[in-house]
Amino acid sequence: MGSLWGKRKRTIARAAKAGCLVVIAAVVAVFSQSANAKQVVTWTEQTGSGSRAWTSIASSADGSKLVATMTGGSAYISDDAGKTWTEQVDSGSRAWIAITSSADGTKLAGVYHWGGYILTSDDRGQTWRSNGISGGSFDWTSITSSADGTKLAATAKNGAVFTSSNSGATWTPQAGSGNRAWTSITSSADGTKLAATVNGGAVFTSNDSGVTWTEQAGSGNRAWTSITGSSDGTKLAATVNGGAVYTSSDSGVTWQEQAASGNRAWTSITSSADGTKLAATVTGGVIYVSSDSGVTWEEQTTAATGAWSSIAMSGDGARIAAAMNNGFISTATVKEAPVTPPTPPTPPTPPTPTPTPTPAQPTNPGAPVAQPTKPTGEGYLADTGDNVWPLASLAAVGIGAGILWIIKRRNS
Repeated sequence: MGSLWGKRKRTIARAAKAGCLVVIAAVVAVFSQSANAKQVVTWTEQTGSGSRAWTSIASSADGSKLVATMTGGSAYISDDAGKTWTEQVDSGSRAWIAITSSADGTKLAGVYHWGGYILTSDDRGQTWRSNGISGGSFDWTSITSSADGTKLAATAKNGAVFTSSNSGATWTPQAGSGNRAWTSITSSADGTKLAATVNGGAVFTSNDSGVTWTEQAGSGNRAWTSITGSSDGTKLAATVNGGAVYTSSDSGVTWQEQAASGNRAWTSITSSADGTKLAATVTGGVIYVSSDSGVTWEEQTTAATGAWSSIAMSGDGARIAAAMNNGFISTATVKEAPVTPPTPPTPPTPPTPTPTPTPAQPTNPGAPVAQPTKPTGEGYLADTGDNVWPLASLAAVGIGAGILWIIKRRNS
């Protein structure tokens, strides 16, 4: 087909053979919906949570199971995406700092202010176990979990990173992390890749579940407040107090300042499993979401304004839950906005066929009639002796198999 078409004239102005019927089909405009279609985010203030001094919130992978902690109270759980909440009395009334959850929402782990223990639950928060930490009490700041809840990692101010490989039953201080002013930590789904932030320092990463650590100088020394990542640990996003959101697409080696996020008092950030959808909170402000890995951000004007402390997201990014200090927990559903397709271009007007030439009349009786000369040159189709001319592999209206054909009708 390609070699035959290469011999045809590419500019077709009119039909060129007597008795030919040229059928031309309009080319269909091919278009696709934008990959970065604007999201429709619907927020609901869940008054059933109660207005409390919420400090942290975590979500199951599907977003239906939530757990939240507060200062001076118990841990609370929700099994209906935040509509109703149940106090887990066995967790105890504590100055909770942070909470994390397994992907199915069954295994929970939390840290509290200057706690000498890390608390864990294997039954959705009904019962809790206090796991002693060597070295006494610590000023804990963050905790994270693998998808199955077996691998945990926690950070404290001016301490090491602590890890567990048995759902929190025992803990190991990782000397390789160093004693730093850790503020936040995140984990890949399998628990092997960790990334943690230091207040006034850099971002540190580990590829062996916390045993060894690498300072990522490319992140810069900043007032980091929170960090999150994709399930494979490749895409990271971190917030700076009074600064912007920074992102990395190579497990923390290089970082990009996302100027569109603005310089704000960021407190918490969360990510979808693939790292494309992000949501972040601002204390004394509102919530912002991104659907393009942090390049652009949308202010959530329908969400409440206040001292947001923590935010969580389902794996597909379709559900968000945010906790406010001295306020309610709010939840949101996220859908892609419909995109109006562009209007296809007007099909080209078919060319007018050249009238059939009238045969010349013989001057002498009995002489043969002269036949019309076959047109040649630019703008004409050569006679191939076939019944059709294949033009090109174009999308055409009313034409089969994506091929545009010009049909020849021979005089009988």
